[in-house]
Amino acid sequence: LKKNDFVIVSGVAHERSWRESAKKKFENLIEIFLDCPKKICKSRDFKKNYLKAEQKKIKNFIGVNQDYQKGKSVDLILNTYKTTPNKNVKKIINYLKINNYVPK
Repeated sequence: LKKNDFVIVSGVAHERSWRESAKKKFENLIEIFLDCPKKICKSRDFKKNYLKAEQKKIKNFIGVNQDYQKGKSVDLILNTYKTTPNKNVKKIINYLKINNYVPK
C-alpha cells in the first residue's frame, strides 16, 4: 500500500469490544454500521442461512443464535432498507470529505 491508499474491509464483529479494540489499534479506522431489520435481512437471504441457523444447521449465526452488540463508537450509520445503495455511497463519500480523508 502507498500513503493515502484506502482499504475497505467487510467484517462482522458482533462483539462491541472487538470493534472498539480495532479502532484503538488502527488510527484511521472508520466504523460503518449497516442498519437493517432482521426481517428484511431474512427476505434478502438467497442462501437461506437465516433459516438454516434457525433450524440449528448453522451455529454461531449472528442475529439468530448470537446477538449483535450495537456499537458506541460508530462513525456512520447507513440505513440499508430505506436508502438506496447509491445514496449510501454518497453518504460515505460525504463523510470522507467532511473528515478530510479525501479532497472536497
